[in-house]
Amino acid sequence: MKESWIIPCNVKVFDVVEHFKSSDTICWKRGAGEKNGDTVYVYIGIPYKAIMYRCIVIDDHVSEEEMKEHTYATKGNLGAGYRYMKLQKEKEFKEPVDLATIKDLGVYMVRKQSRVDRKVLDYLNNKEQAEEEA
Repeated sequence: MKESWIIPCNVKVFDVVEHFKSSDTICWKRGAGEKNGDTVYVYIGIPYKAIMYRCIVIDDHVSEEEMKEHTYATKGNLGAGYRYMKLQKEKEFKEPVDLATIKDLGVYMVRKQSRVDRKVLDYLNNKEQAEEEA
């Protein structure tokens, strides 16, 4: 069964917004359970404080050799036992889902990779459908 995840991003460490302007794929440190085909929502902290992207996991075991080409994701920790995944950007929200909305849905902080709560997932799915219909 496919899962949905939310992952945090600090643009001071890596500016994913700029990255996605030139590429629709990105390598990311993997959490405990992301697998091929899973959906990943990217929450970007200050200054955005919003979920801005929906991605899909296209490779849940990126090799160390390939990671040598993506040093932005390793921060010098290649070989430190971290696992990496490759994400394909599928959607950039026209109106990002801000922190106030996320809090209203019961999520008060996005500090680590975690499964998306059903209430949040329903909201995101409805928002995507509304944006497509607009």
